[in-house]
Amino acid sequence: MAFISFRIDGQDTVVERPTICPHCHVATQPELLAHFLHKRSEEGKQERLIVWRCMYDDCGKTIVSIYDQVADILAIDRILDGSPLVPEWPDAIRSLQFSAGKSGEHLDTRFLAAYSQSLLAEQHGLSEIAGIGYRKAIEYLVKDFVRYHHPE
Repeated sequence: MAFISFRIDGQDTVVERPTICPHCHVATQPELLAHFLHKRSEEGKQERLIVWRCMYDDCGKTIVSIYDQVADILAIDRILDGSPLVPEWPDAIRSLQFSAGKSGEHLDTRFLAAYSQSLLAEQHGLSEIAGIGYRKAIEYLVKDFVRYHHPE
């Protein structure tokens, strides 16, 4: 953990600085760009949002971190890495269900879950795992398609 001290609201404050960029995964000493009061709880505890910039020449992306006040230190609660929680799916994909013959049953495909997990793995630099997951997602999609068109 790395700490720096700077003035917030007229007070010297010790802040935990991120040490690894969530985008390029390189150790860095990011540059402070801005800070904001994000939330104030009823107990008087505050949460701050601090914006940094990765100093690695090939990256330079913005790092947004959320902080909790712990004693006299602003400690990192979480770092937002910019990846979507769930991809924005078109309606046709989002409602992907296949009717199973005359019985009216639905076969819910596991394609979306497998694809979403593979996407997250890829965004975290796990390309080997992501590749396996993408292949499995396609396998689910093809199997469901075949079951839909050939229910016997």
